[in-house]
Amino acid sequence: ILLVLESNAQYASAKVCPLYCIINQGIYMTCPSSGSQKLEPVCNCCLAKTGCKLYRDNGTLICTAT
Repeated sequence: ILLVLESNAQYASAKVCPLYCIINQGIYMTCPSSGSQKLEPVCNCCLAKTGCKLYRDNGTLICTAT
């Protein structure tokens, strides 16, 4: 029996996100598409769209999605 495994390189760079959520820390999110409007945040920056930023309620930046 001959088994041939083939890999498709276009699917090899999947994004792996951590399994933790920071939304219970009193945060909000802004995204380039909405300007400075405060949005309901996603769990963490890994799950946000590129360029979106998560902030604490006091305005300090937590992270920027890449």
